[in-house]
Amino acid sequence: MGGYAKAAAPTAVSADGDAVNAWHLLNGAQATVLTAAGALIGGDATNGLQVDVTRLPALVAGSAAIGKLAANSGVDIGDVDILSIAAGDNNIGNVDIVSGVITTVSALGISTTGPQKAEDVAHVTGDMGIYALAVRDDALAAHSGTDGDYESLHTDANGALWTSQVVKATGGCKAYSTTDLQETEVEVTTGPTTIYGIYALNATAGILWLKMFNTNTVTPGTTAPLHDIPIPANADSDGAGFTLPVPPQGWAFSTALSIHGSSTRGTTAADVGAAGSCSLLILYQD
Repeated sequence: MGGYAKAAAPTAVSADGDAVNAWHLLNGAQATVLTAAGALIGGDATNGLQVDVTRLPALVAGSAAIGKLAANSGVDIGDVDILSIAAGDNNIGNVDIVSGVITTVSALGISTTGPQKAEDVAHVTGDMGIYALAVRDDALAAHSGTDGDYESLHTDANGALWTSQVVKATGGCKAYSTTDLQETEVEVTTGPTTIYGIYALNATAGILWLKMFNTNTVTPGTTAPLHDIPIPANADSDGAGFTLPVPPQGWAFSTALSIHGSSTRGTTAADVGAAGSCSLLILYQD
């Protein structure tokens, strides 16, 4: 039996019933052809399998494709038609797989109605979020393996979140200070203020008074002070004073902070004494 070596299928047969040679590829392998059309699937003209794809059953719309899909080939993936969806909605997981371009927040799966929120996006009424859980720890202890590990929030037995105050390298309180507190008004701040500490020293022989106001509209001797704090004396010129304990949350003045001194309690503006007789330091944030 003779063999016919040819890269493509022979075409010299004229009619049914003609005698033909066996067809071999150029590498000697005998070829098998489903039909005379000889369309190529896989391989190449020398070594590939010859199959007439025109005789294969047509793929039903919506069925899975065979082989690697060409770009925008029009076939479907897992019964999902990605091309018939309206323009702009060709999304899988909110990512446009047709254009390959992500241009909106919603294209990243982040929206105001979902649990994920993008940075610097304004709050919208009805936003949903992921419920944050904390671990109850009646006494604090190390939990993470090392610095930089993720860590849970921790609460005490009452559900209060454990926190720790630390000193920052920058920021902190502002300070107002004087070595000569007088009976004239001083506007320490002109807006809402929180006090975190007051330190006073009285160098006179008699008690002095620190008058504090939650306003900048103050007439010494006429405007009643919001707070009238005594600054003790030592009955001589050695000096005495106080360090006022302020809670960690601070001492709030909702409008402003004005002060003046006096040698008399109440709504007065009496002379506090000689220059340099009373020193004052106020730590605050406004």
